[in-house]
Amino acid sequence: MSLLQAKYISALYSGFRLMAPFDRYDLPAAGKIKWKIINDPNAYGYFHCDPELTIEISKGRCMHFSTISETLLHEMCHLSLYISGFKHWDAHGKTFYKLADKVSNLYGFDPKRL
Repeated sequence: MSLLQAKYISALYSGFRLMAPFDRYDLPAAGKIKWKIINDPNAYGYFHCDPELTIEISKGRCMHFSTISETLLHEMCHLSLYISGFKHWDAHGKTFYKLADKVSNLYGFDPKRL
């Protein structure tokens, strides 16, 4: 059995969106997001907003709970910035890393991995 299934990612997201720091961003419910499992050996995941909100997690890099969770939290940082109206929500700049560092510290992940 693989932990990397859309229904499990959706359930993790549903919990994380209610917890700090995501609880202050009014993130959409899991049912409003398209969940995709991809097979990209070069990427952990992606967040897309066009044509619909989509989070992709790659089975090429994420097969364990820790990497699945870290990747989901990473993509949720992008989603949070997008929802907040940041122009460069897709970049790994100062604003992204400020949020990612907060998430890493809160959840005990290595900030370099998130």
